[in-house]
Amino acid sequence: MWSLIVFNYGKWGSEIMYGAVISFWLITHLINLTFSLYISWGRPIHRQSERFAREVAGIISTGDDTKIAIKTVDVSDNGLSFVSLDNHVLHIGDQISVKLAHDDIKFMGTVKVVHGQNRYGLMIEQITAFNQNKLYGLIYNGKNRLLPWKQDSWVTIYDSLLLNLTYHIKNVRMIIKIRREHGKQ
Repeated sequence: MWSLIVFNYGKWGSEIMYGAVISFWLITHLINLTFSLYISWGRPIHRQSERFAREVAGIISTGDDTKIAIKTVDVSDNGLSFVSLDNHVLHIGDQISVKLAHDDIKFMGTVKVVHGQNRYGLMIEQITAFNQNKLYGLIYNGKNRLLPWKQDSWVTIYDSLLLNLTYHIKNVRMIIKIRREHGKQ
């Protein structure tokens, strides 16, 4: 911000027009620095690989043979997250088996619940090579109808910055609210 002010201070007319390229460059670097701050602040990351948004219907079986209907939220190489469609409660550490089906891809594996309340996170514990390939097909299939067919060209770096700012402001407000509630108790 300071470099923008110092560079543009006292400029008039054509100087501002010719300096617009440098001003744009400084604004772009300001946005990049803001993103790097967001990354350095971090957040809890429960997976070591990229998450891909996939809404796939499935069934999980608990140890006592309870069948629960689920819908995945996202899938990665070593885990998935889902919401329970029948509001069944699972506990962290539970080992369950999962079956997902989408078009001709059917995935089965044994997973462990690693976090969850409304949305559960599962880590894959046991999987055969055949089912691992099925999972990769579900994740990386380029002709998967779950993927967008076009990139939204109207979403610019400025829109991404605004989305990140609002996300972080909401998180700060939530942390302040939680601290106030716990301080009153």
